[in-house]
Amino acid sequence: MSTALMGLGLRIRLVTREDDLVGIFEIPPFQKPPEVVVWGGRVFELDVEKFDDPEDGAACQYRECFMYVIPPGQEIISIEDDHA
Repeated sequence: MSTALMGLGLRIRLVTREDDLVGIFEIPPFQKPPEVVVWGGRVFELDVEKFDDPEDGAACQYRECFMYVIPPGQEIISIEDDHA
C-alpha cells in the first residue's frame, strides 16, 4: 500500500462493485486504513485484492458493498465533511 497523502490526510479511492470511480477523497491519516468507509448512505469495504496503486495517488481503494456488520466492541469514528 502506498502512503499517498494530500495535505495531512490519507487519500482514498471509492469505486462501485463494477469498478466505476465514485471519487477520490481525503480522510484523517489513520495508522491502519479503516476496514469500512460509509459515505452518505453508501458502504465501502477496504479492497486489498484488486488495488494496484493507481496513478491518481490514492493510498488505498474501497469497493462498494451491500452491507457490513460491525462486530461488538468495534470502534466507530465519524468524520463530518463540510464540503459534501
